[in-house]
Amino acid sequence: MVKELTTTYSDKKFSSAGVVILPQRWRNTFGYQSGEQVDVILKGNEIIIQKADYRTFNLKRYLAEKGAVAIPIEIRKSMGIKPHQPFTMKVDVFNKRFILSFKDQNQDAMTN
Repeated sequence: MVKELTTTYSDKKFSSAGVVILPQRWRNTFGYQSGEQVDVILKGNEIIIQKADYRTFNLKRYLAEKGAVAIPIEIRKSMGIKPHQPFTMKVDVFNKRFILSFKDQNQDAMTN
């Protein structure tokens, strides 16, 4: 039997405060606890959120009680992320991390 390695949540919206909510089911499965730090990593067109590795210089953020993580403004500006912008969240079960990918709003405007 092959285990599911990725779960995808589509059509999520980025908050105006720069916060995303990590699904409780997966936070519990991966052992993420409120108050602990996570790494927020920009890799290409994706943002990776994973348990903090204190041996790195990755940007660190605290995981809030309801699973909220504030995405650093440096990353939001670099990627051109706007408030309420839609994104897709992939849950990487194998690596116990979350991967956010954003639609290119310029491309969406051209197709409408």
